[in-house]
Amino acid sequence: MKNVEDSSRSAIAISERVDGFKLVVRNRVIGTGLPGVVVLGHFRKSKKRMMVYWVRGQQALILDLKTGPYKRMIIGCADAKALAKELELGV
Repeated sequence: MKNVEDSSRSAIAISERVDGFKLVVRNRVIGTGLPGVVVLGHFRKSKKRMMVYWVRGQQALILDLKTGPYKRMIIGCADAKALAKELELGV
């Protein structure tokens, strides 16, 4: 079981954006996009599929995925650094 967890963690690269985050996505497939206010749904950028859930006032956690239907997930949260650390530690 440990090998499965290790391999799934290595399939994700984690980064966070705290200050001055600006998300620009184009080619909305399904979702809502109001620049600087809310970005929710499935998007494509440079032929890469993204799942995004972010609203104004949130920090962004960015997950670059190596496998699966999406190449990137962007998740809004209160503390991106803390969430990134939890994910890296497997908490």
